[in-house]
Amino acid sequence: MAESVDMQAYRNHVRVVEILHHLKEDELERFLAAAEIVEYGPGEKVVSQGEPGDYLFAIVQGKADVSFKDLNDDEMFVSSFGTGEIFGEAAIFTTEKRTASVTCAEATHVLRIHKNQLIGYIKDHPHAGNKILMTIILSLLKKLKKANQELAFEKQSDIDFNYADALIRDFMSDI
Repeated sequence: MAESVDMQAYRNHVRVVEILHHLKEDELERFLAAAEIVEYGPGEKVVSQGEPGDYLFAIVQGKADVSFKDLNDDEMFVSSFGTGEIFGEAAIFTTEKRTASVTCAEATHVLRIHKNQLIGYIKDHPHAGNKILMTIILSLLKKLKKANQELAFEKQSDIDFNYADALIRDFMSDI
C-alpha cells in the first residue's frame, strides 16, 4: 500500500526530476517543503482513470505504466514513465478527471505535490515558478510530439483499400 516516506532520504535523488533540475538550492528546499514522496509497490495504482486530478507527480525512482480503458472497457497500454519523468500535469491547469491510469511496474518512489501547493509556490516564488512552468510546458510538448508521431505512423500503416480492392479483383479474376 502506498505510504509517505522521509523526504530527506531522497533529498539527493530529486534532482533527476525534470521540473526540479534547474532550481537553485533555496528554491528546491521551498518546493520540497510543499511536496511529499510516496512509495508504491509493483502493481499499485498511482492514479486511476476517471478520478479527480489534484496532484502533479514525478518519478524519483522506478517505473510506471500508463493505460486507459477503451469504449469496450479493455485496458490499453499507452506508454511507460521512468525516473525523472513527470505526469499529471493537466491536473494543474484543468478540473478534468484523469484520462488514464498510472500503475507501478516495480517498486517506485513518486514525488507528488497538490495543485494548490504548486500554484501557491509559483505565486510566492515567480522566478522558480517560471522555471517549473517552462519545464512542464516542454514536457507536454514532448508528449504531444510523441503522440503526433504515433498517429502519423498509424495513418501511414492504414491499408489503402483501393489498392486492396484491385488486388482482390485480380485474384478473383484468376479463379
